[in-house]
Amino acid sequence: MTPKGYIVLTGKGVESDFIYQKMFDLLGNKEKINIAIISNESFLNSNDERLNKHFVKNHGIINDNIWTVPFNFDNNQNAKDNKHLSEGGEIDFNIIGEKLKEFQVVFFADGDYFPLLDVILQSDTNFLFAKAIRKIYHEGGLIVGNGSGCSMLLEQAQYLYPDNSDNVKIQGINLINNFTIDTIADVKGRFSRLAHFAVMDEHNYGLSIGQDTAVFITDTELEIIGNKDVLLIDRGSSVLYSDKTEGLHIKNLKVHLFTHGDKYDYINKTFVPNPLKGRIKNTPFFDTNEYHISLDVFKEYESSFILINYMLDNEAKDVIALTNDDYLYNEGKKSTFIRYVETNETDVYFGKYSVDGASEIKSYYSGINVMMDIAPFVYADKNKKAKGYKALIFAVDNDLQIVAYDTIGAAPVCDAKVRIFENTKLIYKKGTDRFGRSLIKNVLELNKEYTVELTYDFETISNTFVFNNNMDGICIQ
Repeated sequence: MTPKGYIVLTGKGVESDFIYQKMFDLLGNKEKINIAIISNESFLNSNDERLNKHFVKNHGIINDNIWTVPFNFDNNQNAKDNKHLSEGGEIDFNIIGEKLKEFQVVFFADGDYFPLLDVILQSDTNFLFAKAIRKIYHEGGLIVGNGSGCSMLLEQAQYLYPDNSDNVKIQGINLINNFTIDTIADVKGRFSRLAHFAVMDEHNYGLSIGQDTAVFITDTELEIIGNKDVLLIDRGSSVLYSDKTEGLHIKNLKVHLFTHGDKYDYINKTFVPNPLKGRIKNTPFFDTNEYHISLDVFKEYESSFILINYMLDNEAKDVIALTNDDYLYNEGKKSTFIRYVETNETDVYFGKYSVDGASEIKSYYSGINVMMDIAPFVYADKNKKAKGYKALIFAVDNDLQIVAYDTIGAAPVCDAKVRIFENTKLIYKKGTDRFGRSLIKNVLELNKEYTVELTYDFETISNTFVFNNNMDGICIQ
């Protein structure tokens, strides 16, 4: 049966009334809307109360129609309402499930839901809770996830830890299939990690949702509402070169960047931009004739910032983004680089408008079908310096690409002398261009050992490597 309702996924810090207004407008008469607010962590009790007051004051929801579901596993105050406790003092999920049937909106606030999921989805006696939520969705209601609350709605609920690469999973309510979601992947520089977990979980899509932004999802379509960007990874045409448990090395991922008012049919893979946007594909930047050849090097920028400012609204067609470059610099340490490539399939849209008709007019971009490669690289830093002159070497199909850059100024190094040796024999020499790049085509043979040497301002860096057409990158200093 095709669901009649909506799933709404929101990034952290949703404060904009027009996002909530969009939700309630889908349901009609506000006086009849019932909202169940679910949270788990103790610090969210005040957040529940704030949401309650906000819905009443700003949106005309009747206070008696808002129910804070009595879950709190962190301080053992499991139920403020004894009607939802069993005789043994535990939460009776069947009672809660029966009550949920009265509601049109279920709102999962931000927080750690693993204790809750561990209880409600591992026992047949508690199945009614999840079944009630699915029933609301199928009959035309709204199921809303905020921040980590989005994970409740997945086939496998996930918690992507902010400061490391762990990914904890447990069975979810399973309203959304084939998606891995992170609501702060872009801001925290964790976009490559989002792709990694989408690959590990064999999901078709990785979805990154910006703060104060919502994605309205039907069984076929995404619609973006809010102030920030949404990034969608599509791994359908990708090729994996690494083991799933190792550092991710994958090519030909597709990346889409959406902003307010955009719609995307993720089944048929068709895009409808906000009608206030116009197509700017192949519009030269500052009337330059060189917009089709450029490469820049960055570290720890937001992914959407890179895409917009250095590709979609600039001349670059080949952009590299280094991650974790400030602290993983000891010899032998692994990090990751992302390569974005504009192709003939890439399309770009731009518009200036107010998202709600009353707030400030801002610039908004959409970028469709940007190709993305993610590859690990190893530091060959014998001096153990975090800053300075460096070079990244990696394979592009059967060619070697070298990018020289200065981490202090985050700028490419032009006119570095590049030499390639086979044993001690010089077989190739070339300088880096004004973008710090040197592309070495049809020179190196597979499985042979070479030494690359780069000299700039009397400083020489070098490294010996075995060339393969899909080899991991090497960062030398």
